[in-house]
Amino acid sequence: MKILLLLLGLAGAMGATGYAVGTYLSPPAADDDTILSTATNETLYKLPLGRFTVQVIKPSRFFNIRFNMDVYIAGSANFERMNGGLSRSRMREDAMRHLSNMVETTLWVEETDQAELDPDALALTLARKLYHSYPMVRSARITDMATSRVDR
Repeated sequence: MKILLLLLGLAGAMGATGYAVGTYLSPPAADDDTILSTATNETLYKLPLGRFTVQVIKPSRFFNIRFNMDVYIAGSANFERMNGGLSRSRMREDAMRHLSNMVETTLWVEETDQAELDPDALALTLARKLYHSYPMVRSARITDMATSRVDR
């Protein structure tokens, strides 16, 4: 019985330590002013990332979102560095990783929010998440968006 209590206490202590270290090591949240503000001499270059298709699984239906997204990069040197095939595919993979993390949370798209899904808010969220890995990203824009629901 003592060993069982000791193991449970040790597991709880390790969980609390992991949570504390995770919050300490996570990157700071970027605010809207940092991402969306542009200086007067800063030129933004459009980098198309392509079409994304996301499927949100709900208990009674599937909700599919298809959109085409462009990212705006600050400065011509940064654009030239990111415009290559490898850099663009890495940024696209990071965007897909952030999208899949958003979709995996059960509260991302509620039944009432599906009809009024805001493409600007989605683009802003993705720009914030991409800004941590790519500080030259200033904003993102969803050019076209389509949604569909399929019952199970």
